[in-house]
Amino acid sequence: MGIDAAADAFWAWFASAGDGFPREMDARVAGLGELAWEVGADAGGRWLAISPGGNPDLLPLTRAVVARAPRMPGWTFHPAKPPRDWDRTFSLGGGVRIDANAWRYLLQRFPDGTLDVEIAAPDLMRYEEPLRVHAARIALDGELGEERRLACVQEIYVFYGFEAADAEAARPFEDLKGDLAPQDGGSASSASQRA
Repeated sequence: MGIDAAADAFWAWFASAGDGFPREMDARVAGLGELAWEVGADAGGRWLAISPGGNPDLLPLTRAVVARAPRMPGWTFHPAKPPRDWDRTFSLGGGVRIDANAWRYLLQRFPDGTLDVEIAAPDLMRYEEPLRVHAARIALDGELGEERRLACVQEIYVFYGFEAADAEAARPFEDLKGDLAPQDGGSASSASQRA
C-alpha cells in the first residue's frame, strides 16, 4: 500500500475512532512507518502530532501524512511535535520528573544557520548520558517544536554547570524560544492543519 492510501486509511480510522483512539494508536501509526505520535491540547482545542520520532529524514513522510488529514472540528494535526505553552516540567516515566526551569544554556552558532545547544542542568547529572540528552530533547521540543529543533540543532550537550568564563553568558532556559530568530532553522511548518 502506498503512503497516500495508508494515510487515507489511517485518517478514516481516526475520524471514526472517537475518544477511544489511544488504544489502537500505536499499531495504526506503525502502519504508516517508523513514526511516533503525541496528543495534547491548547487554547484552540486538541492536537495530534504524527512525529518523525526525532529523525529528520522522516519529516517528508509525516508532512505527507498530515497533508491528507481531514478537517475535524476541534482538532489540529502536526507533522512533528509542536512547541508548547508550558511550565517546563515533564515526566520521563518510571517516576522520573524533570523541571527545566532552573536550566541555563549557551548556543554555538554555525555559518549554515545551525547550532549546538549546551545546557547546564545539574538535576540531570544523576542519570546516564543517554537519558540526560533525551530529557534535553524533550525540553527543546517543548520550547521550539520538534520540527524546528530538527532543522536547526546539530548537537545537544548537557553539563552540570558552565566554566566561570561561560557562566555569565549563559541564559535561562525559558529565554531559548525568544533567543532563536527565524533564521535559526526557520519557523513552524506550514503543513500543520487546524480545522
